[in-house]
Amino acid sequence: MLPVYNDVVRILTVSEDGTKTAVYEIRKSEAPVVELTKPTVTLSAARAGTGIKIKLTGQFEDYENISNYYEVTKHGLVYYSSAKLGTRNLTVDTPGRTRVNFGSYAEDGSFSYTFTPAYANTKYTVRAYLQYTDENGLTRYVYSDPMIVSYNTLQ
Repeated sequence: MLPVYNDVVRILTVSEDGTKTAVYEIRKSEAPVVELTKPTVTLSAARAGTGIKIKLTGQFEDYENISNYYEVTKHGLVYYSSAKLGTRNLTVDTPGRTRVNFGSYAEDGSFSYTFTPAYANTKYTVRAYLQYTDENGLTRYVYSDPMIVSYNTLQ
């Protein structure tokens, strides 16, 4: 938080001898207002490495402008056998699903996970998600569109 004095924000520097110098001042009423928006996430899937493996990659869209979005507090992937999921919607709260959380992003805002399916033809419903805190302090989730993948259907 920047110091505010009589509706003026002052940006200060401190020299080695402890002298404070104002770099510039902005009236709060003149400061640009940034409207935060909810983030978006996409998902891709591919065969991975040797053997029967599936690589899931989530992508925080527009990651280079992350400061324009509500604060993302968690991100990850969820997946579940399509046969067991049935017609239910896959979310982080779906009983029985697998949830993979990540602690960081790659430089481009992506995050990846590789797993070995039960069988090459087992179909999984998969989604990437971002958890964020909205303007009211409430926890919200955004999801990628669901994908149904099996090792046999991937290139």
